Amino acid sequence: MGRAIGSMVPVWLLAVVGAALVASLGGERYLTLLPVVMALCLLASFAIQLGLGREPGLTTRLGGSAIGALAILVAATGILMLARPGGVPIPG
Repeated sequence: MGRAIGSMVPVWLLAVVGAALVASLGGERYLTLLPVVMALCLLASFAIQLGLGREPGLTTRLGGSAIGALAILVAATGILMLARPGGVPIPG
């Protein structure tokens, strides 16, 4: 499992850096830009896994990379929605 985590961490770091860039430079377009960051994380995950050339555990590594990046970006979305004025839509 240690080697699997090692191939997931770069994708998670990409998600953190992407979320930070969106938070600092994205302005009010953060809800549009965060899915773009997720797409880049998925592409990076596939590139890393194909570059490793190891077939056993491929789906576990891809899933771990994607779920970790998604969790990071969901947290970033929540933080940005609470931090921005008028960021949380309230029905009514």
